[in-house]
Amino acid sequence: MTLAAAVIDRLVEHGIDTVFGIPGKQTLPLNEAVDGRDDVQFVMARHETAVSQQAWGYAETSGRPAATVVVPGPGDMNAMNGLKNAYNDNTPLVHIAVETDPEVRGRDGIHETPPETYDTVTKANRVVKNPDGVLAEVERAVETATTAPKGPVRLGIPKSYLPAAAPKGGVAVTDTGQPEAPPAGTVADAASILEGADA
Repeated sequence: MTLAAAVIDRLVEHGIDTVFGIPGKQTLPLNEAVDGRDDVQFVMARHETAVSQQAWGYAETSGRPAATVVVPGPGDMNAMNGLKNAYNDNTPLVHIAVETDPEVRGRDGIHETPPETYDTVTKANRVVKNPDGVLAEVERAVETATTAPKGPVRLGIPKSYLPAAAPKGGVAVTDTGQPEAPPAGTVADAASILEGADA
């Protein structure tokens, strides 16, 4: 299974049944991962400005989060207006922006824009640092987008990661239970030291 297919699996598992976008060379692995599935649909827009606007409207009217997929640079920047509207309205979107590859980033690669360009139009803006982190970041993006105050999350995924094989074993689950209590003697020792300290 490719990472692109695993990304779509994660979106579907979290209740995202509609992806908005325009197929492009960099997004093809994601488009192909949606093709032929019955549990998710791809809605094609005529321009990237409409991609995020359609997703925003869909999420507002359906009550479910939506996803968007755009190519780097112009595609990503054209989607900014709809992301800002979703941000203002606390509408949950997962905006998947295909990024230039790490070895090219910062060297004015074609269609490259600095990732921080999108900080003011999203609730969170993250770029995946390595292929092993893709699925964990998708999980994190959905959780952030759907947790109050809800809002759009931009997730930049380098284009070379998407056709790569997904890591075996899935995503690690973090235990969010109560931390272990320190040994009683340690607490008593710390209290004694603090009691004798000068102010």
